[in-house]
Amino acid sequence: MATRVRLLEDHLVQQIAAGEVVERPASVVKEILENALDASSRAVSLEIVGSGKEAIRISDDGCGIHSEDVLLAIQRHSTSKITSFEDLQTLTSFGFRGEALPSIAAVSKLELTTRSESEPYGTSIQVHGGNVVSQKQCGRSQGTTIEVRDLFFNTPARLKFLKSDGTERSRILRAWEETLMAHPSVSFSFKSESKTISYPNRKNCLDRVRDVWGEQCSEENLVPLSFRHPSLSITGWISKPSFHQSAKSYQLIYINKRPILSRSLTHALYESYRDCLPVGRHPAAVLFLDVNPSEVDFNVHPSKREVRFRNESQIYDALIREIRSKRTSESSAPKVFVDAPILTQDHLRQNFDSPVMPDSTVFSSSFPRSAFISEKTLRSETLVRQPVKILSQFHSLYILAEEEGNLLIVDQHAAAERVLYEQFKQNIQNNRELPTQKLLIPMIWNVSLAQAELLQNHRPAFLKLGFQIEPFGETTFRVLESPAAVPETEIKNVLEEILSSLENQNQPTLAIEEKIMHAACRAAIKANDQLTHQELGQLLEELKSCQNPHTCPHGRPTTLTISRQELDKKFGRV
Repeated sequence: MATRVRLLEDHLVQQIAAGEVVERPASVVKEILENALDASSRAVSLEIVGSGKEAIRISDDGCGIHSEDVLLAIQRHSTSKITSFEDLQTLTSFGFRGEALPSIAAVSKLELTTRSESEPYGTSIQVHGGNVVSQKQCGRSQGTTIEVRDLFFNTPARLKFLKSDGTERSRILRAWEETLMAHPSVSFSFKSESKTISYPNRKNCLDRVRDVWGEQCSEENLVPLSFRHPSLSITGWISKPSFHQSAKSYQLIYINKRPILSRSLTHALYESYRDCLPVGRHPAAVLFLDVNPSEVDFNVHPSKREVRFRNESQIYDALIREIRSKRTSESSAPKVFVDAPILTQDHLRQNFDSPVMPDSTVFSSSFPRSAFISEKTLRSETLVRQPVKILSQFHSLYILAEEEGNLLIVDQHAAAERVLYEQFKQNIQNNRELPTQKLLIPMIWNVSLAQAELLQNHRPAFLKLGFQIEPFGETTFRVLESPAAVPETEIKNVLEEILSSLENQNQPTLAIEEKIMHAACRAAIKANDQLTHQELGQLLEELKSCQNPHTCPHGRPTTLTISRQELDKKFGRV
């Protein structure tokens, strides 16, 4: 029996269309902010209740909507931006399909209050689930206020797929920051139950970048970029190689002031720094592409986030060429991720020629005694007899030992990482407190606004692993206590790596703790750390007791074993 074809009901069509535009509270914020900017606003305020699901309120001082057009504004495909298909070739506004307000109104309780310059009064309209509830005149200064309450109240299935409140707030802040970064001449304010933030209008982009990302984003660390290409011009700021970041979040790309996602342009950015960035680190960049609208297609997706270029390969090559040229001519040499001691040839020769004596007391600051072995235990007679015979330490990097007639070569950093990781893991599984150290002088840690929200949301997980962190301002935290296994010189690197791995993710606590353990393990014994015989032996004994002694937590091998037979074969003794 053939199925019959029928038209969908209007309210169902609206809800389906809304699902393409309104994915979460941050989508609502993005669309309404863009409408405010299209209205030539000079001041925009955002207020949220909860995570935005309860309420979002955005006010502007733009041109407003004429009272006769208010009903049209909440109907699909109504717009003041285009009148013909050809207009798409020259379009410079953010919205143009007339889907934002109708889509938001279809899945929320929306109230729009507006007044145009030519009218003596304002107009207020209430829409619940796409249905007009009331419309009336009201008093208001020029501009528009849109209040969205009970988002997804009539589509509970979509409500279930939202992430935690902290994650949704972080995404709202990210959308807000992306918008205000491209419009320094507009003042923005944000308010929620716990914070109020205001950014005044600025004269240039760098001032606004400094507002959002912190005072470290100055001309000392960022290089201006400006060049023209036959089909576009690119301006902005890129980081010097020495100013590499632990997170990808310090990267924004705009086309005609619209934040976009482009794998091609992002890859070009990384390719530009490929020869000078440490592994696992990221460049910072704010790039503004001014493109002829006919050269780019914004209509790939209703959110207008993804775009297609007509001459993508040419833009890709030009961006790489210009960034490489700029950062090479105006930036300093890059710093390594971990500052290791600089060894002279004399030092290396001495280290190679002289074995490490049992009574040596050389200790690197990167090797915390409290994490492996105490001073009392070091002097204990029980350590005189070692199951593994320590031979030497080669270039302060590899441990050479003899075990059951075989030559054992151990990567001391990989081994220490494995030991630390399993100690962390066992303590967590057994609900034991990790040994911690109070910092004599609390460490001040500055993060972005979105990162601050994420960090605040995950403070219990940090605390469980020994990091006592407390707010010290809107985007500043004080680190009062850290795991004893993490040297003070490594605390900031470890925390930044943890935060980087958590960004844009919503994982259960155990997964978060797993990431923290991985990051904390990077503070283990390093290459170039000189250790005594006792310390080397203790490390190998700890490694042998691990559940998986063969690799570090990141998958690198910890040991290489060469048998006597292999050596005999190499020396022609077989």
